Amino acid sequence: MNDKLKTEIMALLVILSLTSAIANAQNSKNSLPVATIDYKCHVELIGGIETINFINVKKQSLNEIARSIIGKKTFKPFSREKIAIVKVFECVKLHDKFTRLQSNAVDKKTIR
Repeated sequence: MNDKLKTEIMALLVILSLTSAIANAQNSKNSLPVATIDYKCHVELIGGIETINFINVKKQSLNEIARSIIGKKTFKPFSREKIAIVKVFECVKLHDKFTRLQSNAVDKKTIR
């Protein structure tokens, strides 16, 4: 190959690399991170154990969140054993208070 052809090929590779880098930078600027929110749900596990389950999900209605966690496994209180959630009493944002007195009582007992 002659020197002129090598120079042209190198210039073309540099241009392609810069074009690709600019395109990637523009794509990353336009894509917003997905915001997630922390929630707590008063749940009943298999065996009748009531506890607070903490979750972090994209913004959804509280009813959707409650439906989505039924059947999921969470840690049994004071144990490494995971047990399925069978009932959801109520879900709220992490720092909000529950409307049910029993849910607030369980929340006060829950270790964070």
